[in-house]
Amino acid sequence: MLLTEAYAEVLLFRDGVIGFTNQFAATLASVGFICFLLGRVTGAMLLRIVSAHKMLGLYALLNTIICFVVFLKLGWLSVLCVFLSYFFMSIQFPTIFALGIFGLGAKAKGASAYIVMGIVGGALLPKLMGGVADHYDMSRGFIVPLVCFALVALYGYGWPKLSRAEGLTGFTAKGGH
Repeated sequence: MLLTEAYAEVLLFRDGVIGFTNQFAATLASVGFICFLLGRVTGAMLLRIVSAHKMLGLYALLNTIICFVVFLKLGWLSVLCVFLSYFFMSIQFPTIFALGIFGLGAKAKGASAYIVMGIVGGALLPKLMGGVADHYDMSRGFIVPLVCFALVALYGYGWPKLSRAEGLTGFTAKGGH
């Protein structure tokens, strides 16, 4: 094992595989969360002028493409795409939630409960992704979020037909319950 950094954060093994210490991996996770924050802020600004379903469809479509690039194992481009995924994932759940309860009136509380229960997919699908990664490799595991993002893109672009509404732009909440 050869150390390539003075701080021993990055490890280069003889077979050419790069490894990271736990501390460096935590730093990389922080970079991902910063990308998520930047995506949420810029996405919130764009949602004021662009229809929510179109933004959701676009961000999910871009995440589908990004996951495909990771799946292809294109070196540092794939690494960059992992961080871009954080950015484009940022507005998806709140937008799905808002679109899911739009126009439901008194039924919105029940519908919101079902949407929140759907978060269990976020607990189960990483297991599936890990299973694919264990069987093949980590980049191949990205086929799981790729399929999920493709379904979200279909929902976003199909939302006007599903909801019988034209769009949701610059929507502001009124009061509490």
